[in-house]
Amino acid sequence: MKTFPAIICICSILLLPALSLSADFYVNGATGNDNNSCNHADVPCKTIKAALHKTGPGNHTIRVTKGTYIEDSMWIWSNRFITIKGGYDNDFTPRTCYQPETIIKTATNGSRPELFRLASAGDGTQLSLTLDCLHLQYNQNSDIKTAIYTHINDKAEAWFNMRNSRISDFPDTSPVYFFSDHQGRLHVLITRSTILRNQRAATTNGLFTIEIYSWNEASLDILFNKVLITDNCNIYTNPLLISSYNRGAAIASMENTIISGNHSNSFVIRVSSQQKGSMNLSLTNDTITSAIAESLQAAALDDAGIIVNLANTILSSPTASSINLTADITSQLTFNSDYSILGAPDISPPVTYHSTHEVHGDPLLDSRFHLRQGSPEINAGICGYWDQSGYHRIAPDDDIDGDKRPGLGTYIGCDIGADEYKAFPWPMFLPAIIHKRQNPWTIPTHPSF
Repeated sequence: MKTFPAIICICSILLLPALSLSADFYVNGATGNDNNSCNHADVPCKTIKAALHKTGPGNHTIRVTKGTYIEDSMWIWSNRFITIKGGYDNDFTPRTCYQPETIIKTATNGSRPELFRLASAGDGTQLSLTLDCLHLQYNQNSDIKTAIYTHINDKAEAWFNMRNSRISDFPDTSPVYFFSDHQGRLHVLITRSTILRNQRAATTNGLFTIEIYSWNEASLDILFNKVLITDNCNIYTNPLLISSYNRGAAIASMENTIISGNHSNSFVIRVSSQQKGSMNLSLTNDTITSAIAESLQAAALDDAGIIVNLANTILSSPTASSINLTADITSQLTFNSDYSILGAPDISPPVTYHSTHEVHGDPLLDSRFHLRQGSPEINAGICGYWDQSGYHRIAPDDDIDGDKRPGLGTYIGCDIGADEYKAFPWPMFLPAIIHKRQNPWTIPTHPSF
């Protein structure tokens, strides 16, 4: 049995450099005033951008009450480590974050085309942005058409974290864009979040909902955990691109993530490595589907290298080859899959392809891309394995909704995909239990769900 070595270390994502200066700032759209000091709950700012401009170098938390905010472009400067938390009541008492009730809409006449811009250049400079319990939403006729934009180069280092949040309704250009360049280092963590209803108006080929680049000796590591990416794109656009180029190194990992129900006539995930770039992609308990195109396309060219590892993952395209793998004679592309459901692969030599314990058949997904009763994915995955050094867990302990999978020490019996099927209790009998157990961020407010 193959093992799936960990190819991503999230320690660098979670542990940010500690600076001696720190302060809290407060924003209340109903009672605030941008001329206030904003450093106490009694004197809040009216806008998030005003509070951001009052920060100096150091670690800062901006606390934002529930409501709708019309915001201009916001830039995070070097040596600032900013956390923006939504969901607070008007008196800033302990917040609730079950629904994204702090909504940030783009200003009609934005000063830049990005809502949040994280950019830095220069050896040793560092910065970070954490978004928590926020809904970033495009406002009709706004000049701001990208929700998150990062560009880190020249040996700078940056962290971007997003949790319990949502990005929706951004048209035309890529709403989420991560770029490390010229020896820059970028660390990204997106967890318990939803990205939906973006790019529906685009009419130009070659656009992506999420673009991830590591170019020119830069490095980038990114983890998606419990993320739903759905109802994006149209026939001209695609959900996700990950690219490494000219000795750039990219490490990407997905766990308990669903990328389904998008509307592109091309691939769902495209990974590309060129000119001695390197790419490691790990998919564990994910559900990635397309009705009309490849679920995964990978290409290694010009002395580049790509490694793709799958475990307990649905990677299917009912009406097309689900996997397209290409490498030239100077490059290496290795694809490993264990306990997964795969459609027909389209492979060009010299690709190395391994698939064991493959499960076949229609996964029987419902309208929310969860398993239905009778799915061949139920109890068909690997939970972990034993060897001389002990037990090694493969499947995450719970699923995208927070439902528990079979416990530690279990060998097989975990479900394949992001959902661990639960036949009982049924919602109509015990809605309170279901309500507490499910992760609300994976259930978008949309007529089709």
